[in-house]
This record gives sequence, structure tokens and C-alpha cells, in this order.
Amino acid sequence: MWANLVISYIILVFVVNIAYIFQKKILKSRNKLTGCHVLIIGGSEGLGYAFAKKCVRENAIHVSIISRSKLKLEKAMNKLILCKKKYNSCTNISIHSSDATNTVDIQHTINNICKLNGNISVCILNAGFSVARELNSTTLDDIESLFRLNAMSTIIIAQFLLKLMKQEGGTLLFVCSESGIIATYGFSVYAATKFAIRGFVDALNMEYYNSNIHVAITFPPAIDTPGFHKENLGKPALCKKIESTTDLFSADKIADKSLSYALCGEKYITFGKFGLPLLYLLSTTSQPLSILGSIAQIISLPICRFAMICFQFWFSTLVEKEKYKVQ
Repeated sequence: MWANLVISYIILVFVVNIAYIFQKKILKSRNKLTGCHVLIIGGSEGLGYAFAKKCVRENAIHVSIISRSKLKLEKAMNKLILCKKKYNSCTNISIHSSDATNTVDIQHTINNICKLNGNISVCILNAGFSVARELNSTTLDDIESLFRLNAMSTIIIAQFLLKLMKQEGGTLLFVCSESGIIATYGFSVYAATKFAIRGFVDALNMEYYNSNIHVAITFPPAIDTPGFHKENLGKPALCKKIESTTDLFSADKIADKSLSYALCGEKYITFGKFGLPLLYLLSTTSQPLSILGSIAQIISLPICRFAMICFQFWFSTLVEKEKYKVQ
């Protein structure tokens, strides 16, 4: 009897999850960037540049890119012009140098962009960086810089954008990290900034429920970008071991799924073999998924929680082994 119940439960979980994945893929295929003015904050390289490429490829009417480095912006512009020719795109591209942590400067830049290219339809908040260190090895400057860029500036910019978008509506997409769902060794401060953004977005989803503004958040794992390779230079070996449990994704793949899902109404976007379990775990205190997604979450949670306990036990074992080596 028990064996039959277990088998029936496993089949139910499998069927409902396949149906939910299929539903998401159908919705993804319906999104359109044509006619949209997309603003990308932190778009000169890496994931931000991949977002810009997707917008050009799918013929957004305007793509406005903000970044601090003029040199990187010019390089991105040159590559995007080639991308326009390749895809025969009519997208108008503009680049703007501004510091996301300078409130007056960034707000002035955004106002100028709106005057130049019209109201913003989609804004991607991608500015941020990572420091992978044990807390004792993290400098006060690093802590302040991480919170200033990853959390404070993102919240302040979002507040300003929401006022601008209030009348005509639009989509705000926040780029978070898997560290905003599960915090691991060496990412104590970085994870704190990402948990802050996750909490901020959860509250925004409640404040803007059933309005003309859609708020989404994406939780990418490790991405093959210049920022990731720079982060790896001083990353503790234990961080790399734990990180190796997930795949290294291309920026193009993350950008494509993140923006497509955000535009079709998804609020939380995850990736890879652990994507659905992490989505179900983070959604326990967040706004409900779709009806089918909520059913899939409820019946899958016991398995997801068991898997997470196993992973946390393994992570703890790795930490103990590392401490033993040091002794």
C-alpha cells in the first residue's frame, strides 16, 4: 500500500511539474519587445550587454544603456551596431555615462533619456558587483561599496523610475543572484545585499499588485562574464567547490530567459537543474505563482526541502574538512 502511494506521489509531482514547465514555455513565446523603450542600468558588458543584444535582436524601438565607464560604453555601442546590421534591426541605441551610486547624476541622466527617447517601457536594474571573501577578510570599503551599489542605489533608482512609469506602466526587472535565495560560504556580505533586494521586490509586488507596473526578479547562478572572472581571482577554494554544484551559464542564455519571462508576467526567474526547487523554496513566503505553479510548488516542497537539507549537510561537511586542513 505504502509503495503504491509513494509511486503515485512521484508520478503526480512529475506530471504537474512537466505541465508547469510547458505552461511557462508557452507564455515565454508570447513576449514581444517590438515597440518598447528598454533602459539597462549596468549594460556596458557581461549580462547587461547580453540584455542589450537581445533587445536589438528582437527589434525594441529604443535601447538606452547607462554605465559608469565611457570606454566600455563605446565598445558596447560598436558591437551593438554590428549586431543591428546582422539582424537587420531598426533599434535606436543610445549610451549614457553615469554613476549609479550618485543619486543626482543618475536621476538627471534618466530624465534626459526620457526626453530623448520617450517613456521607459522596461527597465533592467543590473548594476552591481560581487566580492567572494570570508567576512574576516572583507574590508570595510568592500562592505560599504557592496551595499551602496547592490542595494542602496538599486532601491533609490527603482523609487525614481516607479514615479516616472506610474502613468503609462511598464516592467521593472531586478537582477539578483542565487545568493539571494541560498547564502553560502564566502558570500556573507554579497548575499546580504541580494537578500535585501529580494525582500524589496517582494514588498514592491504587494504595493503594485494588480497595477500597470510589473515587478520581476531574476536569480542567475554563476555567469561567464568579465565580472565573474575578476571575482574568481581572490575567491576562496571552498567557495569554488560549493559553486561547482551548479553550471556556469552564458550571459546570453540568462538574459534571454530573464527578459522573456519577465515580459510574459513571471515574477521570479530561476535557472538550471536546481531552478525549480529554488523557485519553490523561495516562493513559500513570496507572492503565489500561477495556479498551476502554486499546485506544483505545494506538492513538490517536501522533495525540495529534503534535497536542500542534503546539500546543506554536504556544504557543512566541506567546511569542516577545510577547517581540519587549516589546523
